[in-house]
Amino acid sequence: MRRDLNFYIDGVCRGSGHDERIGASAACSPHRTPGEIKTEYLDTWRHPATSKRAKILGAIIALKWALKEIENSDSPSDISVVIYSDFRFLINWLQNPRLDSERQDRDLLDIARRLDLRIRKYCDLDYVEISKASNKVANKACKEALDELENNFQCSK
Repeated sequence: MRRDLNFYIDGVCRGSGHDERIGASAACSPHRTPGEIKTEYLDTWRHPATSKRAKILGAIIALKWALKEIENSDSPSDISVVIYSDFRFLINWLQNPRLDSERQDRDLLDIARRLDLRIRKYCDLDYVEISKASNKVANKACKEALDELENNFQCSK
């Protein structure tokens, strides 16, 4: 029996100037009841937070999540993974990686590509571009994560 794993991903950045920017990413899985959401904050230790990095991290969250589900499955070849994003660059890059042309954010793109290839050893994987209006749940999860981070930061001052 075919099992679909669908993930909606997004990433959001907030703040002014490189040093004060924060970012969060989310992957939402409506195939679970109720829909499960996983969020992560961007690590700004080595790289400044950007919307592009946040959106790539959203893909990594979904790919890791899918890989874990696949590896725990008795019949991984019966699984189909679809990742929905409103970020055209990411979808185009993952469908047709230009390994030498994209130096910026290469660290995250390489992680995403390795996860992509591991999943493809087991099952079908596709990326679908959607409108921002169709990606409200993932976007809201990112914004709520940033709100929480900002509130925690304000409390620690």
